[in-house]
Amino acid sequence: MAVSSWTELAQATDWNHPRNKAAAARDGDAFTAMIADRWYGLLHDAIRRHDPNHLVFGDKLKYDMIPPLLFPVLKKYVDVIMVQDIKENLQDQIAHFSGVYAGIGKPILNGDCGFSAPDPKKQHLKGFPVGSYNEVGEYYAAFMKGLMNLPFMIGWHYCGYIEGCAGTRLEAQEGFRDPFGKTHAEVIEHVREANAKADEWHRASRPLERKMKVPVQDAGEPRDLKSTAPARR
Repeated sequence: MAVSSWTELAQATDWNHPRNKAAAARDGDAFTAMIADRWYGLLHDAIRRHDPNHLVFGDKLKYDMIPPLLFPVLKKYVDVIMVQDIKENLQDQIAHFSGVYAGIGKPILNGDCGFSAPDPKKQHLKGFPVGSYNEVGEYYAAFMKGLMNLPFMIGWHYCGYIEGCAGTRLEAQEGFRDPFGKTHAEVIEHVREANAKADEWHRASRPLERKMKVPVQDAGEPRDLKSTAPARR
């Protein structure tokens, strides 16, 4: 297709299959990078005009949808990389975040992660299914320690606070409290201990070289934190 302006492109109706698929893919990547640069540039400049003293987080990016073509754009316009990463294996999560940091060199905030225990009030589970509420707490503590051992990680958003129940819109939602406000004490015990140590773990984390893929550190996994989660119920 031969076009020389946005107007001509908008008016085009004959979308033929490309003769050279590899070249078309390269063109698509280059065009996506141009769109991303324009999008993040507009957001960055608008925020900086009105709020020059705060961090720009950009979009919450799904962990498996951050192609390398976005790395230079994010590096230019975003202060913190906001990621939604729900990998159930801690080492996979560490490897992924380390790779993103190696490519962009900006701090990372994991914006979503959680674990669910079987409960008669729920027909479905959201997050990683584990065997009990005590294991929810164990997984929380292990992931907190593992992520805080990464010096470029600045935080982790846990999903969620209050559970859903059958018949509600958020039926599968996990949480530290049941739908009636009762706290899961066996979860909170691990959460409280891990949160109290988070700053200590983070301050003790070792500096990383940009080219380093996976930092070799004790992730503090619970005994049963495996590469695959228990089957969903």
